[in-house]
Amino acid sequence: MKCKIVAITGKIASGKSTVCAYLSSKGYFVMDCDKIAKDVLHQEEVRKKVENLLGKEAYVLEKLNVEFVAKKVFDDVRLLEEYSALVNLGVKEQIESKIDGLKGQIVFCEIARLDAFHFDWTQVWVVQTDKEIALNRAQGRGKDYVEKAYHLQKDYVGQVYLKNNGNLDRLHLQIEQALKNV
Repeated sequence: MKCKIVAITGKIASGKSTVCAYLSSKGYFVMDCDKIAKDVLHQEEVRKKVENLLGKEAYVLEKLNVEFVAKKVFDDVRLLEEYSALVNLGVKEQIESKIDGLKGQIVFCEIARLDAFHFDWTQVWVVQTDKEIALNRAQGRGKDYVEKAYHLQKDYVGQVYLKNNGNLDRLHLQIEQALKNV
């Protein structure tokens, strides 16, 4: 039996990472698409394409200039789609490579944009939180960035919905219940 792959998604600061940290502490294999994307963005071929699309300012001292990139792509839907396409293929390939050969395991994948690429998820878990709570949690990321990201992200349909308004014990109970049905 091939492994089961569960997507963990939700809007910015909903608690996807909190859910994944809990699952990881329980011994589950967890992947983070944002971390994988950072690896992809440092591949020479991808870096050149990003610079061609957004300009040389997209990288400073070989590192992605996140603030510059976010400002450019959040203000232009076409650029956002082109930039995302450059990254998403590499992310999907790395996920497939990491799960190749895993059998009978449950693997979790934290992914902010479920529509970033087509994938045959076993289940989709959607982490939800009230907008005000999410915006307060994400204050350190910059108010404009968080507001734009929050409104650009979709509300996805899933098999499991985890409500995360700050009570970790309640969130952990929801996760344990969901695990029974994977």
